[in-house]
Parts: sequence; C-alpha cells; structure tokens
Amino acid sequence: HSLGGGLALITGAQTQTLAIAISAPSAVMGRSAVTPEISLEDIKQRSYSVIPQRDIISHLGGEHMNSAGIKCRAGANDFFACHYAYRSLCELMYTCGNVKRPVY
Repeated sequence: HSLGGGLALITGAQTQTLAIAISAPSAVMGRSAVTPEISLEDIKQRSYSVIPQRDIISHLGGEHMNSAGIKCRAGANDFFACHYAYRSLCELMYTCGNVKRPVY
C-alpha cells in the first residue's frame, strides 16, 4: 500500500516477480532511479495496481501500466479518505464478494 506498494512494484519488476499494490504511485517514473534500470516491458508484465477514485497518491509517477480502478465512497471533501487501505479492501469485498456472499 502507498509508498510500500510502489516499492513492491519496482522490486517485482526487478526480480521478475508478480506484484500487486493498492494506492501506490506508478513505478514508471522511478524505474530509472534503480540499478539495474527497469524496462517498461518488465513493469507491464509484472506489476498490477488497484487505484481508488480520487486517490491523489496513486496518480503520482505517471500512468500505471496495468491497473484496475475502484470506487471510493468517501465524501467528496475528504481528500485522503480514498487513500486508506481499509477503504479499498472494503470496496473490493463489497464489489467482488467473498465465499459467503457471492456477487450476482
């Protein structure tokens, strides 16, 4: 989540490991700041970002190569509420369901 998620995206691309992040900045801008430098293709193949609506942090660093947008049901004037991990996880559970409550 957040900066840790951005680091996970970069690390995943470097180590050829799949990485999923919630509300993370894009790995595109930071790819040349690490050694070895990461190609756009590595980011495209290995990273996936969950991006809540109106989340300021996940729009830093350029466009995400692979992402899914989710709703943010927080009030329009609460700028940082859409960045909270628990809100994103609740939205994923609400939208996607779970074993006891499938989505129809």
